[in-house]
Amino acid sequence: MNRNDSLVNETFDFTKHNNISLEDLQQILQSALFPKSVPLKQRFKLDKDDQEFLYHYLSQFPSETSYLKFNTVKYYDSYVKFMMRDSSHHLPEGVRVFNKVGWAYGFLTDVSYITDFKHNIEFMLAATVYVNSDGILNDNKYDYDSIGYPFLYNLGQVFFQYEQKRKRLYKPNLSRFRILYDHRDPKDNRACIGDADN
Repeated sequence: MNRNDSLVNETFDFTKHNNISLEDLQQILQSALFPKSVPLKQRFKLDKDDQEFLYHYLSQFPSETSYLKFNTVKYYDSYVKFMMRDSSHHLPEGVRVFNKVGWAYGFLTDVSYITDFKHNIEFMLAATVYVNSDGILNDNKYDYDSIGYPFLYNLGQVFFQYEQKRKRLYKPNLSRFRILYDHRDPKDNRACIGDADN
């Protein structure tokens, strides 16, 4: 569909759109979170404050900021945590997800580092799924709710349950990922932000 809501019967040209491979996205997150796990030339020049900033904002819930006031019914805590978001929109107790997601034109992407402080486990998981059963791009009729989100959640659960049972030779040190987040003042009577988007 074009900007005039007319159907264009030809392929869509993505050459002038943002694009990056899933592997590159995963490597960027790994480089940011675990710089010593990648070659020196692949590391970002981040100081301690930069790293703490990234850790904080990659994992913060909408309800954990006093800077902006999000409508937490629409932007619930697991809003962009596709791999771990269940139908109740909650994450399991002790779980924090450091991630970057994207959704456009029927593509859903989640690149995540998932920590579970309760069970002392961690893992990285990245996936992209295309959910556009009618094959028409830009019509805002995608199968995110019926196929995409359930698929990514189920994929996350397979790995999460496996990691909970897997025997580890080395236990992870998750201390640097324990972050103190803001808590909204219950007396904050500002209007909520209700229409933020990807």
